[in-house]
Amino acid sequence: MEIAAHIGRTTSLAEHWALSPHVDHESKALFERARGSCFVLSFPTRPRAVVCLAFRNFFVASLRIVQRHTDGSFTVLLENHTLMKDVHCEQDAQKWHVLHLDKLGRKPDVSTLDMLLVYLFQPSPLFEKWELQHLKVFESRSKASSNPARDHSAKHSSIESAQSPTKTVLQPASSLPAAVLAIASARDVQEHSEKALSLLCRIRQLLHPISTADDGAVAERRNDGDRP
Repeated sequence: MEIAAHIGRTTSLAEHWALSPHVDHESKALFERARGSCFVLSFPTRPRAVVCLAFRNFFVASLRIVQRHTDGSFTVLLENHTLMKDVHCEQDAQKWHVLHLDKLGRKPDVSTLDMLLVYLFQPSPLFEKWELQHLKVFESRSKASSNPARDHSAKHSSIESAQSPTKTVLQPASSLPAAVLAIASARDVQEHSEKALSLLCRIRQLLHPISTADDGAVAERRNDGDRP
């Protein structure tokens, strides 16, 4: 499910360090002289779980995502994630990306989420502009069932199964072992082959008298031609 998010203005790192009230001092110490930019992701309503970011890259070589907590502290969620294999080559500079924060880095703590700071880096002087385009933020859907009737039915079925452990359940063909399916398939082929051979023999029997009569007629015409 998409999350409503406000994307702040992208500024150079120098401007961000100098003017922003939300400076992550660890990031500043590491990247103060880096060629990059930064923007802030804020949320009108607190999401249940920030899971992934989807966007089209535009010449961003790598990025860093930091969560700012409501108490003013910071946590690095994604550390210097590469978007371009070669920072001087534009071959993959405009690809679409889906970043699953819970798999690539650290999942945001939504209970203390204030905002996300996104740092964009491009060390190559060949490119004057870099950004993330069409950025969307998504959260996971709850895996819990929302249908009480279905939950009750499933619970009732499990109780019946426990009370009748000897009940036979037919398995679908897709769940049968491969060896069983192979044997069944071979038997089907054999039966079809036998039926086909039987049908072929029957056809030959029906055609044989006609073939014999034709051969006799040809022989008789040859004999007539040999007579003076």
